[in-house]
Amino acid sequence: MDAESLVRLVTQLQAQVRELQAQTPPRSRLDITLKEPKPTSDTPYDGRNKQLLRPFLAQCESTFALQGSRFQSEKVKILFIGQHLTGQPGSWYSANYLEKLSTNPDLFQDVAAFTQQLRKAWGDPDLARSAQRRLETLKQRGRPASAYLTDFEEIMHDTGYKDYCIDSILSTWVRRGGQGFACTDRPTGYPSSSILPHTPRG
Repeated sequence: MDAESLVRLVTQLQAQVRELQAQTPPRSRLDITLKEPKPTSDTPYDGRNKQLLRPFLAQCESTFALQGSRFQSEKVKILFIGQHLTGQPGSWYSANYLEKLSTNPDLFQDVAAFTQQLRKAWGDPDLARSAQRRLETLKQRGRPASAYLTDFEEIMHDTGYKDYCIDSILSTWVRRGGQGFACTDRPTGYPSSSILPHTPRG
């Protein structure tokens, strides 16, 4: 191949390369994202155990945080939560939200308002009273103190950390002589450092 033919071949190849480059847009920095951690499988909520609504919503919030690029709008978050509602809560969601997606899109603009309605319809109607009953039957039963305190803190969260509730439950435990709490002093709030699980002597 003479020099002139070689030049023509190179010119043709360069033209083909430019054409291919024009057809394939360069990747921007926005296209290069870190791979987000994959959340664990989301357990649906069927409404049969109303105490499971709060951990269900917490699980959804964790998914939103872990997969931030996928859940950037309130609408997507509401649709995700609704997708994981089954049984009667699922029917409630379909009738009150999903079927109105095209006619009333404002329903999908505020995930906080949606979860508030979900709690009102399918959560515990008297969460504080239910939490107090759970506290009255709470025992350590050979479990680690950390697990016992975790349950206590979770239940107390549902009561609103009211002082009268703490005093009532402490008195009940002392009277019945079961597993209880040893307090270094009468608590005026909820100082976790002053409340420790123990087994009463005698």
